Amino acid sequence: MVVMDSKVAIIILSYNSLSDTTKPCIESIYKAKTDIDFKVVIVDNLSTDGTREYLQQVNDQYKNLQIILNDKNTGFAGGNNIGIKSVKAETYILLNSDTIVTDYWLDKLVLFADNNPEVGLIGPVTNSVGNEQLIKTYSQKEEDIINEGVEWANIC
Repeated sequence: MVVMDSKVAIIILSYNSLSDTTKPCIESIYKAKTDIDFKVVIVDNLSTDGTREYLQQVNDQYKNLQIILNDKNTGFAGGNNIGIKSVKAETYILLNSDTIVTDYWLDKLVLFADNNPEVGLIGPVTNSVGNEQLIKTYSQKEEDIINEGVEWANIC
């Protein structure tokens, strides 16, 4: 029997862009409401902009946070694979560091996956892509964009 670290492992690859992406992403995860047991694994690909120091500081702040500081840049796939191999979970989420999540995002994702076992991979909708995942937002401020996304999700 395999012992799970948590129901969900959220793997985030970081490489520089601390203030623009990594820090807001982490803050949104821990601010968002959820009823799901999760663990966050952040794999840093040898950032040089203060990201590593920030990650070491927040590591003690959250009991379900694991930090991996690579000694070389292993690229996108390599970094994510390192994160996946470091934790045992029922569900793995590869979350880009430029993502801002909202309340119960994780619950909705896990509920869909649990109710649809034939589905092996789930992708998000976003306001920053050039394919069928695109939802059009009209706002410029982050809070307003998130509110538009929430309104869109409530329609579907």
